[in-house]
Amino acid sequence: MYIKPSIFLCVNLIVISAANKNNMFDLFEYYKLPPLYTEEDYHRCLLQSKTNESVYCSVVTTIKPDNSSEVWKLIEEYSRDKIKHFRHDITFHGICVSWCKDKLMSMEYNEYLFENIFDIDHEYYNTVYKNAFRDNEEIQNMRSKYDRILNKCVNMYLLKEFNLKGYSTVISCSSNNKSEQKNNMITEFLNNVFIGLLLVISSLVFTGTYYHFHYVQIVTKPSYSRRDLRYLQAARYIFIFFIIFGHLTYLYTRVPILNPQYFEQKYYSLWGMLQLNGSHIVQTFFLISGLLMGLAFKDIIDKKNFSLSYSWIAMAYRFIRLTPVYGIVLFYETTSLMRPSTLHPFWQERFKVERNQCQLNWWLNILYLNNVFNIPTTCMPHSWYLAADFQVFLFSLVFMMLSWRFKNFKFIILTLGGLIVLLFPAVITYLKEYPAIYMASPEYVDSNTDMIYKKDYKYHLLQDAFQHYYIPFYTNAGNYYFAMILGLHYDLLKNEKIVKLFKIPAHINSKSSTSINLAAIRYYQL
Repeated sequence: MYIKPSIFLCVNLIVISAANKNNMFDLFEYYKLPPLYTEEDYHRCLLQSKTNESVYCSVVTTIKPDNSSEVWKLIEEYSRDKIKHFRHDITFHGICVSWCKDKLMSMEYNEYLFENIFDIDHEYYNTVYKNAFRDNEEIQNMRSKYDRILNKCVNMYLLKEFNLKGYSTVISCSSNNKSEQKNNMITEFLNNVFIGLLLVISSLVFTGTYYHFHYVQIVTKPSYSRRDLRYLQAARYIFIFFIIFGHLTYLYTRVPILNPQYFEQKYYSLWGMLQLNGSHIVQTFFLISGLLMGLAFKDIIDKKNFSLSYSWIAMAYRFIRLTPVYGIVLFYETTSLMRPSTLHPFWQERFKVERNQCQLNWWLNILYLNNVFNIPTTCMPHSWYLAADFQVFLFSLVFMMLSWRFKNFKFIILTLGGLIVLLFPAVITYLKEYPAIYMASPEYVDSNTDMIYKKDYKYHLLQDAFQHYYIPFYTNAGNYYFAMILGLHYDLLKNEKIVKLFKIPAHINSKSSTSINLAAIRYYQL
């Protein structure tokens, strides 16, 4: 008698969750730290005057070390834990320039508030944020105008509340000057072309869907394999839900929030870790894709007219099937249609960066090379999966064609491919000393918090493990490749004798892999 997988999973979750039930940080101490984000009222700032220009700026502050301060010691303690915490020595502020000037004017002497720059690495800004401003003069002008004033205002707040000081610099600014909010001619042209193209495509999709449903699907019976694998559609739905949920959760770590401790606490909980570090769920889609590829290949080679030219047809079909839809989404990213009506600095920091990077590097996405080149300035970072999936498809197709062409060496060829997809991730992980599983800590998730400082705190696009372990095709090929082999031998494996032979190993594998996965997540919480 075997334990049902659902019961076994629940037992694992309960046992491991109980182990870290009380392993939480002290909120009483946490609230002694400077808030990661402080934001003054943006709309009120810009609407206070219709005649004079009002400016609102986003500022990043690096707190200056002070070993005599108890608050600084707490900051160091929390920032030291890279797995579970944000860097609390870096804070972000939204400041109304006119209000800041009023505060400084009320003081007889305020020069002591200014803090000169100390040892700070601006790599992230130079790599990513410069793309938000095609003309570097723009940001230089903002900094020359407002850096010194805003530096003083931030330090006024830090000295009063925490007896600390820091160096501050402007990330971006917005004003109530309408002329600054207008798009350039190229962006306006792209907007209009996209809207027209979207209307044409929408009408074609509606017509095609109606025709397919009423005249094709009703009279066409699905093959046995499709009906036999209908459960995969349910699996796809469930796992895509978790992936979307996880990405939405990440989004909240990338924007100014009042309660960042909510996300830091999740790293002390198994449920939270599964939510924030469920990246292994993506492997399910590689597995499903590989299985369906193997089944499709098996159906085709059973036909008499099969030849090596199929490989070129398969590549072309794969490219044509996905690229037009993908291209529409990329096109949308190059426009300013998602721009808010009022340009909060958040637009400059996030959406404008994304738009400009897409205008520069969209062609890498179309060629499915965005997980290989220009990764720090890639367009739509989450689309790495499409590139990796396409590349793994090509890799697996080569071994499938070779195994068909040289049937006598089929076992050797497929085994060689299996060794490659197993050894590559292992060797890379060992040589580069990466963690056994990819971890998205608050710092790696939050593109703000590790924005311009310290090379050991990387935004995930700059993170070495993300570039060389998480997104390359050769470290994601394992599940796809072995699922492809499963698809090639699917009919054989349905034989009753084979099913009985592998019944016990399959149960052992499902239980052990679940336990090892949960234990690995628990290990990184310690």
